[in-house]
Amino acid sequence: EIASWVVFTKLKTAGVTREMNVKYRKSVLVSDGKIICRAQLIEVKRSLATIEVKLYSKDILRAEARCVYYVFNDDDAKTKFLYPGADAFYCQT
Repeated sequence: EIASWVVFTKLKTAGVTREMNVKYRKSVLVSDGKIICRAQLIEVKRSLATIEVKLYSKDILRAEARCVYYVFNDDDAKTKFLYPGADAFYCQT
């Protein structure tokens, strides 16, 4: 989920998951409380974006993933996938 937000907000387009490699490090319990997800755009080559994702609970790395997204050109993102633009993903007060 958070990797797709990188595509929507940083690359300002729509995309689909092409590949995802997940490493589960430690279990996450509901009783652990807040979960923090972080994502970082690693590279974009042609229409492929590589994103690294990390999930933390109680300041401990619980899972990490390397995701590759196929990203669409602006026209296809807007017309075929109804991408509303990056501003739609930020709170407006």
